Amino acid sequence: MAFRTKKPLALPLSAFVWKLLIREPVTVNDIEENDSLFVQSLLGIKNIHTSGVNEANFHDVIPLEYFESTSWSGESVPISQDGLLKRMTFANRQEYVEQAINFRVHEMDLQISAVREGMSWIIPVPLLTLLTASHFEQLVCGLPQISISLLKRITR
Repeated sequence: MAFRTKKPLALPLSAFVWKLLIREPVTVNDIEENDSLFVQSLLGIKNIHTSGVNEANFHDVIPLEYFESTSWSGESVPISQDGLLKRMTFANRQEYVEQAINFRVHEMDLQISAVREGMSWIIPVPLLTLLTASHFEQLVCGLPQISISLLKRITR
């Protein structure tokens, strides 16, 4: 309604969520803005060979046994259909990192779909692809800063 009526709404969502709402591509940097420890740990796993870790001592350094990761809510969950059966190894660590990132990007798909469905009753959702995430956020929430000179002009 804030978008339609041009009445700003204080809705402090992450840039990641705004991008998901308008289906703008999401990057690892977007995830890192919300959970830097998650991304740093994945990059550490991906580039662990540069620290002298190899197949023999991989599990001494990385305690993860299977293809599971931590969700946004902090729960340990499988990141693929066979996640609890598939063992993570030095050889497949790149695949693990890719699947963990993919899991995080799509973890909120159900919720984002529900919000988009609700928005579709008020605004033409397919047209949102013409906007950037930051522009959409501005249309819903208004400008992040208040212009003092403008405020003085309209205040009695």
